[in-house]
Amino acid sequence: MAVRSEISSLEMVLTHRPGLEHKYVSPSHVREMVVKNGKFIPNPNFILFDDITDHLKIGNEHDNLTKVLNAWTDGNCVEITVLLSELFENLKIRKSVFDECINLDEANYNIQYVKDSTFINSLSSLEFINMIIHGQIKGQKVFHLPLPNYMWTRDIGVVFGNSILITNAFFPARKRENILSTCLFNNHSFFKDFNKINIKEFSDDLSVEGGDVMIFNPNIVIIGISERTTKESVKILAPYFFKEGFKSVIGVNLPKKRELMHLDTIFTRASEDECILYPPVFFNSEFEGVDLDIFHYKNRLSIEDIKPENLSLLELLSNLGINVIPVKCGGDDEHIQKREQWTDGSNSFALAPGKIIGYKRNYETIKELINRGYSQISVEQFLNDIDYWKLTNQKFIITIEGSELVRGRGGMRCLTMPIRRGNE
Repeated sequence: MAVRSEISSLEMVLTHRPGLEHKYVSPSHVREMVVKNGKFIPNPNFILFDDITDHLKIGNEHDNLTKVLNAWTDGNCVEITVLLSELFENLKIRKSVFDECINLDEANYNIQYVKDSTFINSLSSLEFINMIIHGQIKGQKVFHLPLPNYMWTRDIGVVFGNSILITNAFFPARKRENILSTCLFNNHSFFKDFNKINIKEFSDDLSVEGGDVMIFNPNIVIIGISERTTKESVKILAPYFFKEGFKSVIGVNLPKKRELMHLDTIFTRASEDECILYPPVFFNSEFEGVDLDIFHYKNRLSIEDIKPENLSLLELLSNLGINVIPVKCGGDDEHIQKREQWTDGSNSFALAPGKIIGYKRNYETIKELINRGYSQISVEQFLNDIDYWKLTNQKFIITIEGSELVRGRGGMRCLTMPIRRGNE
């Protein structure tokens, strides 16, 4: 079990099929701001989606992704609820997780629950995990909010080398996910051979999410310092990356904005020399008044003494021997760049170098890839001739319909947590 590259051949991946948790999202949950006493304030019940989804269609869209992943990995696309349901056969673990989730809800939403957990022992393990994710069971509300974001498995953990980073979400709407994931990674035999690094053990105030952590290649890790991942987290984690053999940890300061919530919303690696990126951020030294500082943490150097580089990310990578060919999200038109970044044109996922998955709707980004020698193929084309597409030297992008998936502001990379990749 190891991941040492963003693009080496995928061998095992963790996903979650979106389900009834999306049915229980209401319009009041998708408003980022609400009016109180005549003033706009942040919505305490904002669930980090831009709109309610068709809960049946979103699952079908996700099925197309997992069909591709299972075909590529020979059936090693692992559904996270299967592992959790195995774990929750243990009633002691079940009660511990339930109590922690209840306490979290009380703290985050100022709710007082009747502390009676006896009913959970009568549930099957699958019923129990569905209750935690859906927020209710048999028509009875149990938790304040459902967990529609749990399909973004990228954010709940990061495998780097033979270690796994157990993350901590920035927003309350995702904190219950962290309880599930921490329990899973620490207790299920599936993860027994990993070294575990839990960011919360350093401080509850630290946050890091997997969308900001990019295992670029066997020597370099790039981390977004974003709305959801703090610089302090990067400094704490750098020595653990060095311990796994990585030589450079690069911190990229990003504007603290929802549309740029993670590094992978504006930058993903597609092949040995190509990255899909959002031009307004990477071709300028500042974006909307924010300095896009680059911090280069090197093994054996004091983390505290690091100053911003007088270089862009692409220039620094070039100095490290990586000459990146940029593929522009949205092409050359600034308006289309904004549109397609919004719909995760930059958020591709690599099955192998030059063999990626992305949303079909990002037409200009796909044209840029075609101009770089990629073929655009459908899920059906891929599945009908899987052996050919595995063996060919032809670069390609498998395009997936995602009108519902994209409402949660995530793409193919967000929907996947690689557990094992081959060597680059």
